[in-house]
Amino acid sequence: MIEVHGDTLRYVVDGDTGGVITTLNSGDRIIKRSVVDALLDEDSRMSFSNGQFGKAYNFALAKLAQLNLYQSEYRIVLLFLTLVRPSSGLIAYGNYKPINLEWVSEELKLSDKTVSRAMKRLLELRIISKATSGCDVQYFFNPYIYNKGRYINKTLFEMFKKSEWAKG
Repeated sequence: MIEVHGDTLRYVVDGDTGGVITTLNSGDRIIKRSVVDALLDEDSRMSFSNGQFGKAYNFALAKLAQLNLYQSEYRIVLLFLTLVRPSSGLIAYGNYKPINLEWVSEELKLSDKTVSRAMKRLLELRIISKATSGCDVQYFFNPYIYNKGRYINKTLFEMFKKSEWAKG
């Protein structure tokens, strides 16, 4: 470094010849050639997609872990995560067919009583919500825990906005 009129000048010097390669200005940084090459090599980046994905929120996952849910309750939550429909939060399988207790019992090989008890607890904890349309019952997953898509519809927002999960 050389000081000229109160300013410090910094140089990059060739180690073999001692000649100045370039001047370093304020804010410049030295980056290793291997790092620059890796950043410029687009083939080093890997596209990674393993099908559909959703968003789970860290605070919610930590909170879920602290709830001490029973194994059957965790299994149901994990199953539901795979069935959440984008924007609406509807828990449905196949061609948007809403889940029911019997289907969950068969899918997870759990008794009807176990599924009924687990669903009741998940409803109490506001992990899921239940809505009735005529004689059809539909379940929705709390978007403050997990959701698919960039947006949620207003109905889903209204369903969960006062839940403990919304306070994040």
